[in-house]
Amino acid sequence: MVKGNVGTTNTPRIFVLTSRTYETAGGRTKATIERMKSLQEHYPTTLIEMSSTKYPGEELPAIFAKYQTEFAVINPWTSPTHNTTRIRKNYLNYVLSRTGGLGEEKLFAGAQENFALPTLAGGKVKTYTEDGKIRRMREYHPDGSVEFFALNDRQNIFLRELYRQDKLVARYYLDIAGKVHSGFTLDKNGTKKFVYRQNNGRLVDSDDIVSHNLVFLTSILRAGDTVISEVRYYDAVLAKLSPEIRKIHVWHEIAISASGQKISTGYDYIVSPDFPIGKDDRIVVFTDDARAEYSRTFPHLQKFLTVIPYGTDSKPPIAGIVRDKNRVVSVGRLASPKDVFAQIKAFALFHKAYHQTYLKVVGEGEDEAELRQLVDTLHLQSAVEFCGFSNSVDAQFQQAGMMIFSSSFESFGLTVLESLSNGTPVASYDVRFGTKTMLKNRKNGIVAKANTPSELAEAMKELYQLKLSPKRVQRTIAMLSKENSEAKWLSLVDGEEDNDA
Repeated sequence: MVKGNVGTTNTPRIFVLTSRTYETAGGRTKATIERMKSLQEHYPTTLIEMSSTKYPGEELPAIFAKYQTEFAVINPWTSPTHNTTRIRKNYLNYVLSRTGGLGEEKLFAGAQENFALPTLAGGKVKTYTEDGKIRRMREYHPDGSVEFFALNDRQNIFLRELYRQDKLVARYYLDIAGKVHSGFTLDKNGTKKFVYRQNNGRLVDSDDIVSHNLVFLTSILRAGDTVISEVRYYDAVLAKLSPEIRKIHVWHEIAISASGQKISTGYDYIVSPDFPIGKDDRIVVFTDDARAEYSRTFPHLQKFLTVIPYGTDSKPPIAGIVRDKNRVVSVGRLASPKDVFAQIKAFALFHKAYHQTYLKVVGEGEDEAELRQLVDTLHLQSAVEFCGFSNSVDAQFQQAGMMIFSSSFESFGLTVLESLSNGTPVASYDVRFGTKTMLKNRKNGIVAKANTPSELAEAMKELYQLKLSPKRVQRTIAMLSKENSEAKWLSLVDGEEDNDA
């Protein structure tokens, strides 16, 4: 299937284009990382992290550790040679040199927040700590400029800022030699002007972020490359790239409202008939029903749409974990699109019928305070626990008898797949899209007859009585395996995908 081995001249270079990657982000980050892990086994693959103009790449080391992987990363704000495997700046020695050797290592071990030292340049170093280690440093110079250094275990960020009357007027990202690589200035109206150093050493000015990103991308990409775009923020840039660069657009969000009347934020450009799509370009969606709806709504895009679902493998039992059929779990961000309010209301009705049951709410978000108030109002304090964010969601699923799910919309519903992969059945709203693709009625879960808390509670009651075995639940998602998903992606990159309607 794969054309050539990594490093050969006929192997396509793959660039995965995304915004800032967050350690605690949800489905899109997980999908991006897993795709990177798979693709780099077959192709030279690089992540392009585009959005952050403050601390680019700062969370990547934590992500690498969490997912037990590492891959090449570039960013328009950091030097192309500045990646996680090649450059190791000795941060402590640098601090010591800037302070004239006033400190020793023991001085920095266990340093306190805002620990300060004078510098040889006549300024002051202020340090910021995490877990007893210096992680960031700002050096304030008498001329008003500030140099910022961020340290983590695998990557360093080095930039210079200029302030006038405490107002930021310029930020420049420096390479390892201290030379400006990229950055921006702000005029008195707050308008940004960008600069980027090309591979030939020439600094190029840009008046807007699209032009800046275009300069950055054209300095990296060449004919024959493939760009997999995970977000719609950069479609205006991709439209200006050479048609000899193949683009694969991944639609993680839903492109249009259920009524078909409103195009989602960021999608108006790519769904326009004027958007340039090459004959070999593709748009990836995750379910057949999504493709069918988009084909009806945007018929000019039908031949470019291809379906590649998320994939995961059945999870083995975790030692020491005991499943409790009375334990219900909710997993996800505590934010309005997830509608955890509906889950708590449904659980309240379910709990009246089965007093021994209890709910674990796993996640964090802006709705938490109101959700806690709802629990108090419904007198469920003894039956509902807010567990916060968890890095071990498999354990949460394997302890539960069922998961409940009530998102307003999902492009797929990765949380549902993760629950099923752990043998935990799901009571769910009929979520657009994805849940009906995964939930085989009465075999691994139940879709509510209507998207209301009362109908979700009825689905919970019915599911509670089914007593489904974890292995039976896991068998229902065999076709949504990680292997099948990876094979589809490899076929797509090779131009061999089956794109029949």
